[in-house]
Amino acid sequence: MHESTLRQHRSPFSSLPLVRRRKILSIQTILKISRPTPLPYLKQQHLDSVAETWSSSSHSQYVKEVLDKSLVELRLMYSLAHVIQGSNRRVVVLAWMSRVPEEFVQLVEAKVPEAMLILASYSVLLKKLEYLWWHRGIAQTLLSVLRDELGTDSNQNLYECLCWPIEEVLRKSEDTAKERLRVHT
Repeated sequence: MHESTLRQHRSPFSSLPLVRRRKILSIQTILKISRPTPLPYLKQQHLDSVAETWSSSSHSQYVKEVLDKSLVELRLMYSLAHVIQGSNRRVVVLAWMSRVPEEFVQLVEAKVPEAMLILASYSVLLKKLEYLWWHRGIAQTLLSVLRDELGTDSNQNLYECLCWPIEEVLRKSEDTAKERLRVHT
C-alpha cells in the first residue's frame, strides 16, 4: 500500500462514537515518560539473589556482564510493569526479550544455568499477561521447562532462587485453576 493511501485509509469503526482508540506506546516512549519505582521487597530480594549466583562463578567477565545487563533490563521491566497499566503493561512485559543482549539468548540456548534462572524470573512477569487468552499458560510452560532443565539436584543457590518463580507462577496457577473449577461447578 502506498503511503498516501495509508494516510487516507480509515478504519470501518472510526466513525462509531462508542469505539475508542487505545493509545499503545512504544517501549522507548514508556521509558521516556515513566520513572521506574523501587521494586517491592520480595522481588528485589529475589533478583539480588539471582545476581549472586554468578558473582563467584567461574564464568568469564564477559559472560557475567551479559548476565548483569540482562538482569538490569529485567529489573527495569519489573519496575515499569509495577506502575504501568493496561495495554502499555503488555508492551513493557514483552519488550524485555528485545532488550536483552543477543549473547544472553545464546547463553539460554547453551543452557547456562544462571541465564536460565534469569529467564525463570522473567516468567513471573509473563504471568501478568494471563488476562490475555492467547497468553494463558505461557509463563507456566516456560517455567516448567526451565525447572526440568535445571533439575532439583543442581547448585543449591540456583535451586533456592528457583523457588520464588515456582511459587509465583506455578502455585498461583494451581490456585487459580482450582478457583475457576469452583466457580463453574
